[in-house]
Amino acid sequence: MATKLRTAYRSLVREARKLNSPRVDAKNDISRHFRAAVESQKQGQDGRYDELVRDVSNAALFLKSQRAYNELLERYNPLHGMSQEERTVATARRVGLDMPIEKKHGDSEEK
Repeated sequence: MATKLRTAYRSLVREARKLNSPRVDAKNDISRHFRAAVESQKQGQDGRYDELVRDVSNAALFLKSQRAYNELLERYNPLHGMSQEERTVATARRVGLDMPIEKKHGDSEEK
């Protein structure tokens, strides 16, 4: 029985390592949090072992699905994560137009 929990926990830790988090500490915090949750559940309630294994497996599946969703979103929606200006320029380039260079408010062309 412990092997099911160990397998589920290891898959959860593997998925936590693959997160696209800019902070390295965030990955370690997630792993630490799940380890503490598994340990507290394992020590406290022996009758809910199957439920604990299912919850850990669901968490691993959720992290894997989120990662796949983000990869697909980046692949098929290239404008995701851009500012409004960048989106406008990218959309104009897509249809073959170049956006005019906008004059800044403080710039003056005195010659």
